[in-house]
Amino acid sequence: MKHRAIQRWLWVHKWSSLVCTLFLLMACVTGLPLIFKDEIADLLDTDPPYAELPANTPAASLDALISRSRAMYPSEIITSIFIDDDEPKVLVSMAPSWERLKADRKSGHWIKFDSRTSDVLKQSNQTAAPRYTFLGVMLQMHRELFANLPGELFMGLMGLVFVVAIVSGIAVYGPFMRKLEFATIRTQRSERVKWLDLHNLLGIVTAVWTLVVGMTGVINELSTPLVGLWLLTDVKLEPFKGKPVPEAEDLASLQQAVDLARGTLPGMIVTRITFPRRGIRDALALCHQPEGSCGAKLAFDKLCSRRCARWFVPQRRSDAMVFARLGNLAPAAFRRLWRNAT
Repeated sequence: MKHRAIQRWLWVHKWSSLVCTLFLLMACVTGLPLIFKDEIADLLDTDPPYAELPANTPAASLDALISRSRAMYPSEIITSIFIDDDEPKVLVSMAPSWERLKADRKSGHWIKFDSRTSDVLKQSNQTAAPRYTFLGVMLQMHRELFANLPGELFMGLMGLVFVVAIVSGIAVYGPFMRKLEFATIRTQRSERVKWLDLHNLLGIVTAVWTLVVGMTGVINELSTPLVGLWLLTDVKLEPFKGKPVPEAEDLASLQQAVDLARGTLPGMIVTRITFPRRGIRDALALCHQPEGSCGAKLAFDKLCSRRCARWFVPQRRSDAMVFARLGNLAPAAFRRLWRNAT
């Protein structure tokens, strides 16, 4: 590599490192407790314990949990349902309306159910001031700096700058270390040289890991706009445009929808259900992840309400989208359509 090219790479490495250092340090400090979030949450948990039941106790119907939630808050809507794959827990999120929730996120609240007994274990307080937990603060700082979407985009930019710093560091490592053996620390030289050698050693040894952390961090920070783009470009809901969001009584059985999704994608588990809202009208969104996996798979199923008169087949199988008429849930017919579509 020519001397001028080396100087350019060195300049890029120096300034990209300086720009992201403070935010990278903050991400490391806040990310460390998030690695052990389950253990910390268990340690700080004050919720009532789950009922002691046999391990093979079946889960209660989601329709029953929905009915109970609506009976507790008859003037509100259900916005989403989270089904925990580690604990017998179901969280039902509610709000006065989608418009009110969009204007004020604090207007929403949740109810925690035992998924087997349908007992209410805990619910958030709608009138009390928001309670900031240690893990909640760490997550907000780590992900968005308490700045919502602008904060996510900014941290994504810092992650990208971090990746540039790593790549430029790898580029200058060879020319600077070509006359030295690998892992050489020149202890007989000045403190500055020793710190430089230690920096080079740690940097090149952890280069692959830091690249993975940086790139996956950028992708995670861009998840909100990427999902929004996916909804605008790949989700084909043309038949629903201009139609009002269906009322609760117009929706078919949620339990049937979940059963259909589970039968259609064996080996996957439903973890989150988003109810019809502006932008995804007349549809239930079911997020799946592989059973027994550590992270969620980017797979979405769309199931329309009773108002839907036809089957809608995904444009591409990679989208992992399912359109089904809930008024006539026929898994065998669905599978035939799925195979024909692919």
